[in-house]
Amino acid sequence: MPEKELNPEPDNSREPHDEDFEPLDKNNEFSKENSEPADEYEEPPLEPETPAEVSQSEKIPGYYFYRRKQAKTKLKGRHSKMPAWFNISLAVLIVLGVIFGSWGLTAGHFPPWGIAVDVSISPSGGGTVNLSPDKSSYSRGSSINLNAVAAAGYRFDHWSGDLSGTNPAVSLSLNSSKNIVANFVRQFQLNISTSPQAGGSLSTVSGSFDAGSVIELSANPMQGYRFDHWSGDLSGTDPSISFIMDANKTIVANFVPLLLLAVNISPNAAGIVTPEGDYFDYGASITLTAQAAPGYQFIGWTGDLTTNLTTINITMDKNYTLTANFAPVIQTTSLVLPNRIGESTWISWSKELLKDQYIVINSSLTGAFNLSDSSHLWRVEVFGPDGEHIENWFGDYWLTPEHIFAFTAQVSGTYMLKISHYSSFIKDLNMSFSPGGWVISGYSWS
Repeated sequence: MPEKELNPEPDNSREPHDEDFEPLDKNNEFSKENSEPADEYEEPPLEPETPAEVSQSEKIPGYYFYRRKQAKTKLKGRHSKMPAWFNISLAVLIVLGVIFGSWGLTAGHFPPWGIAVDVSISPSGGGTVNLSPDKSSYSRGSSINLNAVAAAGYRFDHWSGDLSGTNPAVSLSLNSSKNIVANFVRQFQLNISTSPQAGGSLSTVSGSFDAGSVIELSANPMQGYRFDHWSGDLSGTDPSISFIMDANKTIVANFVPLLLLAVNISPNAAGIVTPEGDYFDYGASITLTAQAAPGYQFIGWTGDLTTNLTTINITMDKNYTLTANFAPVIQTTSLVLPNRIGESTWISWSKELLKDQYIVINSSLTGAFNLSDSSHLWRVEVFGPDGEHIENWFGDYWLTPEHIFAFTAQVSGTYMLKISHYSSFIKDLNMSFSPGGWVISGYSWS
């Protein structure tokens, strides 16, 4: 009699096999094609069975596999089933995160994903840079204003890094993060002055100069002063000097007041005085010598000193004004000019004149004449150093036997006087020169 099954399983109680379930092969393993990785899933142990169950299971084909599937299904249900509200909330949070994350990155509110502006100072302590607006990060396409402010003893020089130029105030459009360096230069203060204040001027003014600058400094005395020496942070007696700005400096240019010796000559160009008038130190001893020009003689000194000595000594204890006085030496001469029928007879004099020298000349021509011809005509001419006519007088000695003229030498040089006549009779010529010193330089007669 066939054996009766213990605890038979109803036909309608059997569940269909799970689609993912596959029987073991001969080696009791899942097929490689559909198996799950060992580290992702571990086979749950089967719950222990009672001895009765074990004995029955041995007799029921496929029962072991049924129990194994039940255990696997129970484990899956325990870990994967979540409430519906949890899944909806998670989806909403993900969507909101994407929306607000994109907005934050675009607006630059989430550093370090926003644009950063890093500003450094060179050298340290040389100044500061003000940012407007001043934020930790910026959005792409935004603008920022930078203003470099130098510290005391420095000046802004230029930008470097991701910015260039020498303007301390700039505007920058941001399309990427920036590393910017504000470069400053150390400066030193130069204070220069003159003593006394009216004693002179300086080629350079006080101000701030870059460290290491070479300064060229010259002292220029005013009239009535002379440069004496430098003092303060500079020494020496050379009025032109150079130095390096390696520290703050205070420099004084010292001048010495001078006394004036003014020398005049009367009449003008009648002579010379050596040395000429000038400024001299207090206590200086000056020797003056007067020398008359040709045709003049020295008369004496007037002014702050009266004497007829040509050479005098003066100690400069005050301002002096002196005049060297000269007088012309009158030169007279008389000549007999022969007759020259049909041709002129002439004689000339010359003299070296000084510029501004004043000359007076008197000439007269007397004697017989003939009204039937032009032999009563005569001429007076004066030529300058370049041969130009200064005086050109043509007259009738019967009507005007005397001619007086004067002129001032415009330049220094040799001047010439020429007298000529066309008379067929002998004539008497009388001349006077003031000042004298004229000499005959040529003539034409037999």
